[in-house]
Amino acid sequence: MSTSNVERVGEFWAAHNRGDLDAMGALFSQDAVTVDRARGMTFLGREGIKTFKSALREAFPDLTAEPQSTIDGGDTVVLQELATGTHNGPLGPIPASGRPLSLAVCVIFRFGKDGLVATADFYWDQLSMLQQIGAVAVPAAA
Repeated sequence: MSTSNVERVGEFWAAHNRGDLDAMGALFSQDAVTVDRARGMTFLGREGIKTFKSALREAFPDLTAEPQSTIDGGDTVVLQELATGTHNGPLGPIPASGRPLSLAVCVIFRFGKDGLVATADFYWDQLSMLQQIGAVAVPAAA
């Protein structure tokens, strides 16, 4: 019995929630492209997804993602998830704030013929995250 791409995406989020970078990387092709659309950053290969996720896990050691909805397009799977965690580590130059994060994220996974992730595009609201962790002030209501 073959594993569907939706099942592979489920395996990715299970590994993500365990903090298992190697298991996440194993689901990606050697030449996969991961794009963090909010920050305009591109990561290459299996090591790329591990680099991307390890930096987030350093900033949010308890980071988890709960899938909210999934669209199965065959070789393309679109997933909306709710990421939650606590900002207990540095996020680039931003020191830990101890504040909670609850952020909607959309990811478009495209799979190659080998059944591995060829591209993963992560879309999320960077301003909302920065406001939640206290790095950017929330404007007062008019």
